[in-house]
Amino acid sequence: MTYLYSLDILDKLDSSFYEDESCSFLTFYQSFKEWIVYDSDSIGLPTVYKLAEKFINFHGTIDFPEDMVVKDSYWTTVPLGIFKYKMLSDGSPYIFDSIYKDGYLVEGMYWSNGFFYTVKNKSTIVQIKLFIDSSTKFSHSYPDPV
Repeated sequence: MTYLYSLDILDKLDSSFYEDESCSFLTFYQSFKEWIVYDSDSIGLPTVYKLAEKFINFHGTIDFPEDMVVKDSYWTTVPLGIFKYKMLSDGSPYIFDSIYKDGYLVEGMYWSNGFFYTVKNKSTIVQIKLFIDSSTKFSHSYPDPV
C-alpha cells in the first residue's frame, strides 16, 4: 500500500498519541534540537505551506534502528508519528472528550530531521510552523527564515 501524505489529508489521519500526549510531545520536540523554524505568521501561509509540502514529500528522514550497522537515516514520506490536540485561544491544551469549548485544532507530523504542525480554526488553516534541522536546510537549499 502506498501512502501519500500532505497537509490536505492531515485531518483524515489518526493520531499516534492521545490528545494530552500530543501536546506534551509537541512541547518537548520543539526543544529537542536546534531547529530552523519557518512560521507562517512571519513569512506567509502560502510560503510555509509549500516548504512543508516539499519537506513531507522529498526531505523527511527516519534514522535506522540503533542495532543496525548503518548509522545513518533514510528518506521516507511516512512520518514517525502524527499528533493532534485541541488548543484554547490562550494556547493551553484542551481535551476533545471534555465539555465543548471553542478552540483551535493543532495537527502535525514528525520525522527524525524535522516536523511541522498546523493550527486550524474549524477547517481553515490559520498558522503553519515547519521545523527542520540545519543539515536538511543546507543539503536541500531551504531559504533562510525571516
